Amino acid sequence: MGGFNITKNLKLVKYFTSEFYLNHTNDLSHVASPTFEFSVNSGPVKGFEEYAERRAVFNHNAKLVFGKFRSDDDVHFYTEFETQLLNGTEVLGTCMFEVSELLIERVEIIYNLTDKEFAELERILLKNS
Repeated sequence: MGGFNITKNLKLVKYFTSEFYLNHTNDLSHVASPTFEFSVNSGPVKGFEEYAERRAVFNHNAKLVFGKFRSDDDVHFYTEFETQLLNGTEVLGTCMFEVSELLIERVEIIYNLTDKEFAELERILLKNS
């Protein structure tokens, strides 16, 4: 496994999660695989369009801060993240990005919450949808 590939895939994930594109997710369709999958807390799998719609609503109600990315295989990139709600509440979680052929194939988000806490978070985050 060469450093060149790791750099390209990691750069792609960082590009996908950059602050600018968190606010302009639709502009990322060119780096999303045609078979892109997205899920939150092992919920239903959705496509890129639903991901972009969720991000647009989410951005009105919270700020997302990613930690350092790590990968053991240059395919799956993991990071901890913090969701900062407008009311001052902070929620932690883990995110996984899967890269295939220089495209984002899958995004999986897991919040460190009980089912009840997660339902309340979803209500707050998506209240304008």
